[in-house]
Amino acid sequence: MEAQMSQEEMGRILDWLNSPFGKKCTQLFKGSLAPKAPAELQGYMTDIQNTPPSSTRLKLIQEVASATKTLDIILDIAVNTQLVVTTVITANFPAEQQRSFSEILDEADKNRPLLEPRVHLQITPLLLYMFRSLSDAELEQYIRFARSSIRVQYYTSMLNWIKLALMDSSMRFGAAMADLEWKRKQSEGTL
Repeated sequence: MEAQMSQEEMGRILDWLNSPFGKKCTQLFKGSLAPKAPAELQGYMTDIQNTPPSSTRLKLIQEVASATKTLDIILDIAVNTQLVVTTVITANFPAEQQRSFSEILDEADKNRPLLEPRVHLQITPLLLYMFRSLSDAELEQYIRFARSSIRVQYYTSMLNWIKLALMDSSMRFGAAMADLEWKRKQSEGTL
C-alpha cells in the first residue's frame, strides 16, 4: 500500500479507521467474517423475507454496494480462490498434464461472468446483514466516505494487495504440492 499511496493519504485513511465511526464499521466487517456469521446470515435472510427492509433501506444498501464496488471485490476474491484451488489440483497431475499458470489464470477469468449472477444475488442480503446495526443516517455517512477519493485509493490499494497475496499463495502452494508429489513418487520409485 505504501507504493500506491502517499504518507498523507495513508494518514487520512488511518484517521478515518481510528475514528469512532470507522472503528464501528470495521467491527461490523469483522463480525460478518466471524465463524458464527454464516448461520446468523441465514437466519437474517429468513427474517428479511418475513419482514422486508424499507425501500429507503434497500436503496441505501444498493448505494453502499455501488460505492464500495462490492460485486467486483467479491468476484475478484472468488476468481482468485478458484485460481488457488485449480493451481493446487493441477500441481498433482503428471507433468505432461499440468497447465501453465497463465492458462489457469485465463480459465479463471473466463469463469468470472458465470459467477456474477450468483454473487449479485447475495450482495444485498450480505450488506443488509453486515450493516444491520447502522441507522440510515450512519449508512449515508458511510456512503459519503465510500465515495471519497481517499477511500477509492485505499480500497484499490487493498484489493491489489489481496490479489497479489492470493496469486503468490496459489503459486507457492502449487509448488509445494508439486514438490510433495515429486517426493512421494521418488520414495515409491516411480520417477
